[in-house]
Order: sequence, then C-alpha cells, then structure tokens
Amino acid sequence: MARVNSIKRPTVRDQAASPFSSILVELCTATGARCAALVDQEGETVDYGGSGDPFDIRILAAEWRLVLAQFQSAVTLGRVAQLFVRARDKSFWIEALPYGYALVVHMGHRCTHLSPRALSQARRDLCREAGFSLADQTEMWTRVVVKEESRASRRPLMLGQENEAHYLTVLGRVSSVAKRERGFRVRLGTGEERTLVREPLGQWYMEEERFK
Repeated sequence: MARVNSIKRPTVRDQAASPFSSILVELCTATGARCAALVDQEGETVDYGGSGDPFDIRILAAEWRLVLAQFQSAVTLGRVAQLFVRARDKSFWIEALPYGYALVVHMGHRCTHLSPRALSQARRDLCREAGFSLADQTEMWTRVVVKEESRASRRPLMLGQENEAHYLTVLGRVSSVAKRERGFRVRLGTGEERTLVREPLGQWYMEEERFK
C-alpha cells in the first residue's frame, strides 16, 4: 500500500482530542500543512491538529477568523467564502463553514497550493461531525490507500478503504490533472467506474464519497 506521511501532532495538547482533531491531523498529513484549526464565529478554537504550540494555534485561528469576518462584512466584495494569503515565509488558507465556523490552515514554507481534494474531504468530514449540511459541494473526493504497480508507472493495482480491498482494472489515463499528478480511470470489482488521482505528496484520492 502507499506510504502515509508521519502524523503531525502538537508538542503538548491543552485539551482532550475530539473527532475534529483527527480530521484536522489528516488534512495536515495529506497536504504537508503545519497546523489546522476549526474556529467558531467568536474566534474560539473548537479543536486543532498539526504541530506547534496550542496557544499559538488558537491565536492564529482567532486572528484569521477576524480577518475573514472583515472581508465578509465588506459589501463591495460580495460573498467571501475562502481566503488564500501568501507571505514571504508562510501561507494561510481560511475557509468559511456553515453557522459562522471557519477552517484555518497554516501551510508549509513556500507552499502556493493546497490540495482541493484534501480540502473536499476535510470540509465534508468536519461538517458531518458537526451536523452541518453541505448541499452546495459539487465535487467529493475521498482519501484512499492504493497499491501501486511500480514507482515508475504509479499504476494502481488495488484499492483499500474501510477495511475492504478492491482489485482494479485500469481503463485509461486521465489527462485533466495538474502537473506532477497521476490520474486514472478504473473499474472496481463491482463493475463501477471511478477516477483515481495520485497527488505529488503521494496521497491517493477517489472521486465520490463512498462505494455504492
């Protein structure tokens, strides 16, 4: 199976980890982000994941939630749902969630891109855990474990998800992927077809939420 990066954790947690924390840790693992936090409308951090001092993460999340609120209150900008801020030494992703909550991600050094597939899964998992609806999400991707044919081809042979293994038949390559990504159209043993994408950090994502 594909190797998964070591999970990032704060040096010392100042609260018991909730299910939100594991979702945020997975987001950091999949994207190489330093830390991520779920913050409410008042700037209070619900939970966090990644590396760093918990107090610093909380301050970071509160400040960016305030910045997002300022953009959202600017009438001339319309509806602001996402912010990407790139500075000289660090970058940040801030995304509005239902009921005034927000996702704040401290990205890695010189990072100019955050995986939309990893965000898709994190967004969906956070909202599901909180009981929020995400009816307007058009694309859904799920992180999966894939056994590859070789390091050269990265051709997927078998897919593992939810303690099940699915042997794959590769139907062809998908060209509409970003540079350094590998995309494949595959058929599962059930006869269903899916799109699989391998991202540069070695994470695999499958189109759609789950097997039907």
